[in-house]
Amino acid sequence: MLTTYQVNTTGFQSQTDQFEIEDTTSSATINNVITYFSKPNPTDFDKRLIKLSGFSKDDLYTLLGRRALSEHSFALAEEAFGKVNSKKWKEEPWKTFFNEDPFYIAADNSETPNTYTPYTFAKKMADLEKRFRQNPNDKESAYLLGCGTFNITYSGNSWLLVKRGWSGAEVSSYMHRNYSTEYYMAEKSRQYFDEAIKSTDPELSAKACFGASKCEATAFFVYRNTKDPDPKEEYGLFEKRMSQEEKQKYRHYFGILKTRYQNTRFQQEILRECGLYHDFVAGK
Repeated sequence: MLTTYQVNTTGFQSQTDQFEIEDTTSSATINNVITYFSKPNPTDFDKRLIKLSGFSKDDLYTLLGRRALSEHSFALAEEAFGKVNSKKWKEEPWKTFFNEDPFYIAADNSETPNTYTPYTFAKKMADLEKRFRQNPNDKESAYLLGCGTFNITYSGNSWLLVKRGWSGAEVSSYMHRNYSTEYYMAEKSRQYFDEAIKSTDPELSAKACFGASKCEATAFFVYRNTKDPDPKEEYGLFEKRMSQEEKQKYRHYFGILKTRYQNTRFQQEILRECGLYHDFVAGK
């Protein structure tokens, strides 16, 4: 279940505005602004305009890094975050909202302390991507890419790497937003997990199955929360129908984990720690 809270970490924009800006501003546009801020001989007008904007170069490079990560341009994100003063990562909101390991997917909502900064995260993602491209049989890299890309989605523990705000109420039929994006659907993450499932190591394959099931869960969350009941349908019947659809269409990877990897240590661990998977195996 997703924890519901709302945070605006800027203080000068509405949450709707900040989502629109981050979703539509291209890396090229941000680079153009950075170039403008870096003019060697700015005019008085330039200086006044830059001051009025309220942005520092750290702000712009942070925005560029976020945009690059959302586009899965990991090398560009590494470069951008590398130009941000490292002291920034020890301040709020990073101190509070980037405090869990972005390469770990928990089964029981437990938290694993984070040792990464946005820069070291992006660097590791770029390295993993390079290794996997050079060797498609490196399924460990595929798995970690799946974890990293999942955790920067709406359902992940490191959403702050790509967004300045998060709300448990932002996914609903009342919000006019495009939900068919990686941030909400985690489709690219699932593709990485699909690659990792092909591993010859059953323990890694089992972990990848569980990671892919998280992608299914977030896709169902979006589907469920953006679908209104039929006016003639009682809410209880709607809930029952949604539960049936979830079991029929969004439990594919649970099925693989149960049938192919039932003898793995990881599967036994998940049986103990994940109530949803325990109920699935029990036929509930």
